[in-house]
Amino acid sequence: LLDEEYGNNQITSKHLTALKNINNGIELVKSLSRSEHYEIPVAIGDQITNIKLTIVHGTKDKGNVQMSVDSEQLGNINADFSVKNGEVKGFILCEQRAGLEAMKNGAEDLESKIEQAGLTLNQLNYGVGNISSHSYTGQRGNQAEEMNDNVNTEQLYRIAKAFVHQVK
Repeated sequence: LLDEEYGNNQITSKHLTALKNINNGIELVKSLSRSEHYEIPVAIGDQITNIKLTIVHGTKDKGNVQMSVDSEQLGNINADFSVKNGEVKGFILCEQRAGLEAMKNGAEDLESKIEQAGLTLNQLNYGVGNISSHSYTGQRGNQAEEMNDNVNTEQLYRIAKAFVHQVK
């Protein structure tokens, strides 16, 4: 429809501007549908904070769950999980050693919850470092192009839920 109108010889600049705006709106809606962003309130000790959650699907990065939480007790923690052929690979980056220890102590429970989702935790790496806001993008490299089309969104939510329980 937009292509038809663009080719119309009787179109005015006003109509052309309106068509461009419609096209831009459609592109925005398409880009928003490729990932879901949530902020989940969670109590950690006696503090209430938010876990920022992004579930990516419909793009070359599909099958990814990215989470971030900032806690006074644990510091800033970022996690990135990817699913390929029923196997989960994860990377958890902590700003403080206390956060790292808490995440490592909950690794068995995390693995159990991931298995309950019908997946296998194949690899889980940890790191400690300075995390600046919005700088963490995970380690996907060429993996993103190989992601499996059969990744179930429900499984991605279950991975996120397992991480939320681990942080609590």
